[in-house]
Amino acid sequence: MSSETNPTPSDPTRWIDLEPYTPLARGRSRLIFDHPQQPNRLLKVISPEKRARAHKKFVLRPSRRRFKALRGTFAELEEYLALLARNEKLPEFLPRFFGFVDTSFGPGQIVEKICLDGNDLAPALSSWRDTDLQEKDVAELLDNLLQEIERAGMMASDLSANNIVIARQPVLRLVVVDGFGGDKHWRVLTALAPGLLPVYRKRVRKRLLTDVLGNECQTLKAF
Repeated sequence: MSSETNPTPSDPTRWIDLEPYTPLARGRSRLIFDHPQQPNRLLKVISPEKRARAHKKFVLRPSRRRFKALRGTFAELEEYLALLARNEKLPEFLPRFFGFVDTSFGPGQIVEKICLDGNDLAPALSSWRDTDLQEKDVAELLDNLLQEIERAGMMASDLSANNIVIARQPVLRLVVVDGFGGDKHWRVLTALAPGLLPVYRKRVRKRLLTDVLGNECQTLKAF
């Protein structure tokens, strides 16, 4: 996955120089860019600081030694595969995944760009008060999302208002763009004792609703 030349518009799989571009968004460990050749896709790359720490730091946990800064990416891909195996198709609340490409910031994960209107990047659910949505709208959208997550059987290690975005294409909906996968301890426990799965779901639900709506979360019905 390496090349000495810059990509051309007709070949989006070759090495991409991201230095001239400004990230659309920043997470705790990743930078999000528009794909230079494909306007309906994004590039997710590990931040230089995170990569430097991962390669410098010695850890005992085998998975951290093996995947280093891409450990979180591996957890996401594992969840993608688990959902495909369970449902035979990806749920609509996740962006599509299109593979990897070499970039000047290391491996780039190519994913679907979720938009609010037109080509504008969908805003995080944490900023819903800056939109025309009302509390009752957010409550309904959240309730629908949580029920979809329950039906799909998705595990989420860091589901929060910053990892969910508000899309309007093709319809108004919530999409989980980060924070899914992981939670291997809960995965093992719920596999051994399926009765613990509702406990896990309730913990995720309570944390998410409190994060988004605060005291208003009591208005949502349980699922």
